[in-house]
Amino acid sequence: MAKPAEKFEDVLAQLEALIERMESDDIDIEDALKAYENGGRLFQKAHDQLEKMEQQVHQLNEKMQRVPLKDVDADEA
Repeated sequence: MAKPAEKFEDVLAQLEALIERMESDDIDIEDALKAYENGGRLFQKAHDQLEKMEQQVHQLNEKMQRVPLKDVDADEA
């Protein structure tokens, strides 16, 4: 069974934690490189999620533009 997708907020939190770790003085160069690689993967995942959400918003906007809006003022007359 497929692993459920991580929420955008969770990916962002992981990125923020990774940045904090990389900015600390307690990380050696090998761990910093691994963290940098992991950060690149997390960044790409977050970017992909944002693009997907943007497409969904555009699709919803297109659907909403096709739905005829009811004239509220005409009902009151």
